[in-house]
Amino acid sequence: MRLRDEHFHVLLANAIANPDLAVSRLRLLPEWEEDLVLRQWNETATNYPRQRSITALLLDVVRQFSTAIAVEDGRTQVTYEALWMKVHSLAVDLKRHGVQRGDRVGVSMNRGIDLIVAILGILQAGAAFVPLDKAYPRERLDFMVEDAGLAIVLVNEDTAALAGIACRVLSLETISLEAVLGGTGAADDEDNLPQCAPDAVALVMYTSGTTGKPKGVLVPHRAVIRLVRNTNYVEFGAGDVVGQIANTSFDAITFEVFGALLNGGRLVIFPDEDILSPRRFRAATHRWGVTKMFVTAALFDLIVRAEPHAFAPMDTLVVGGDALNVKTIKQLLASAPPRRLVNGYGPTEAATFSVCHDIQSVPEHAISIPIGRPISNSTAYVLDRHLRPVPIGVQGELYLGGDGVALGYLNRPELTAARFPADPFQVELSGNSRLYKTGDLARWTSDGVIEFFGRTDHQVKFNGFRIELGEIETALRQHPAVADALVVMRTDAAGFKTLAAYLVSLPGTKPASDHGEGSEIRQWLSARIPAFMLPNTVTFLKEFPLTSRGKVDRDGLPDPEACRSTGPVRTVSPAEDTPEARVRSTWKEVLRLEDVGLDTSFFDLGGTSLKLALVEGQLQRRWGYEVTATDLFRFPTVRSLAIHLGGRPPGQSARDEATSVRAARQRAAFTKRRGRPIVSSALARTASQKSSDMTEEILEGAAGD
Repeated sequence: MRLRDEHFHVLLANAIANPDLAVSRLRLLPEWEEDLVLRQWNETATNYPRQRSITALLLDVVRQFSTAIAVEDGRTQVTYEALWMKVHSLAVDLKRHGVQRGDRVGVSMNRGIDLIVAILGILQAGAAFVPLDKAYPRERLDFMVEDAGLAIVLVNEDTAALAGIACRVLSLETISLEAVLGGTGAADDEDNLPQCAPDAVALVMYTSGTTGKPKGVLVPHRAVIRLVRNTNYVEFGAGDVVGQIANTSFDAITFEVFGALLNGGRLVIFPDEDILSPRRFRAATHRWGVTKMFVTAALFDLIVRAEPHAFAPMDTLVVGGDALNVKTIKQLLASAPPRRLVNGYGPTEAATFSVCHDIQSVPEHAISIPIGRPISNSTAYVLDRHLRPVPIGVQGELYLGGDGVALGYLNRPELTAARFPADPFQVELSGNSRLYKTGDLARWTSDGVIEFFGRTDHQVKFNGFRIELGEIETALRQHPAVADALVVMRTDAAGFKTLAAYLVSLPGTKPASDHGEGSEIRQWLSARIPAFMLPNTVTFLKEFPLTSRGKVDRDGLPDPEACRSTGPVRTVSPAEDTPEARVRSTWKEVLRLEDVGLDTSFFDLGGTSLKLALVEGQLQRRWGYEVTATDLFRFPTVRSLAIHLGGRPPGQSARDEATSVRAARQRAAFTKRRGRPIVSSALARTASQKSSDMTEEILEGAAGD
């Protein structure tokens, strides 16, 4: 109470001294407290190369570590010298195709060495790279191409998925062949290529938007360099082996790629199967000797449950993308933790990480893990709606500043002005004079650590993605049978986070359960929003519950699992001890359902990609089935998976075909989960190429998101 009295006295004294000032402009904090929260706890400046570009720094590393391995993928290794030759050659080729400094070039590739070359080649050409995912609905891709003003999109395999898109689609093989035939290429020296300023845009990362249209975040070179050079939350060095599991559409790729390559380390690209399986993930980290890595909270929980020793050899493990599970953290600390475990917090608008917390122990009665302190060359403020600092221990909105703050949103000046206000505290690190308004509720503790308390709006973090629930609701309301829609994030009985959609039908339409039109709604929705935003469950209600004030009571919405379990489930009882019975039993246990249909998709039953990994583990441990994650996505029903496990050639009905396509979309959702595990989009292309053979075999492959 003494501290609260002090705030009151400061406010009163300030009001008496300034009678003409509005209350919102009066000081609230005493000088000692204001000095703490605005200055002392934000003294983060370090000497890092803030005046250089990414590729200029990379060239320094290449000259120092020319013969060291830069990137490998399990099949191929590339030294720094060989990598630079490929990068420079591509930059020259892009210049020949008309790419100039400041342009934006799309990238739509599988994870692999070619992807790394493409990203670096675009930067070396003086342009910015824009990630495009073939698994996105075509309407979304068309919007991103137009909004970003793309003239070229680079791919490394077939171009069929982007056929008809409003720009040139070029494969790396094509432009390299053109260069050879035309007599141009890597012989051109660096002097012929444009040099980027540190505040030039390096990448444009699209995130979810409340209007139903994604928004492009403009991330400069300096923000990325600040993330990985001479920073305090992680210490990258030439001896590091950095695991790479994110794809270009997830900002964690900046931590992985540039953390390794701008410090002389080795970037190891995990095969898809090693990401989706905890058992294989552990084997891969041990086999490669991974020293540093970022994984999302959801993937972290899954791996710790199944393989708690997976992270033991690591020097530093950063976990983030969502609030951390206290129980899982305690379990890891008590078993086989890495040398350093870090809770990483930060939106794309602040270049991946801005606030981090070293987790050394967890108090016995803790209910959450702090997000920590601002990292090197970053600042953090907890403010009220008038941009005044709030007292220590009081909740406010978290604002981020410093060298990691993005330049704003592409083609969105009004939104940029609203979300990137001027920095009223004038803490100069690199001349960046703007803050980023996160929309997150937080507070300072007395020892200078920030605690996270949720959102001020309906934006959520789901498996590492920041998702505007309003974007999903807007898409759902466009369905001809839907009068109104609500989407919430829930935690199911197994502790997994899910997206739950609640719909009210239009008069004259027939309400349905998850097993009927709910599945159709999800399939319809998949053509309009990315797979990672698809609701896990769809529940029809007669009306939404209301609070006493007449507002929708989101907390009063029913449990989707309870609603689903009361509905009829059409099943065919399999024999007692057969692959069908074993798969069915495993699904029932993992999904916590009383029964499952033999021909109902795992995902239409409320399953998620993370739960599918649990299925893989149980089938292997209990029955000895050497099933892979790819198999589980290829065969998303009890019947099709049982046939596969039984070794008999599968058939495919029209219903099977649709189910497999939906499973492909679900695999797409998993591929991007902010390291969040990333899956190769080659599988999606495989599915497309074999569509004519669907009457003979189950669809081979699923998408990468």
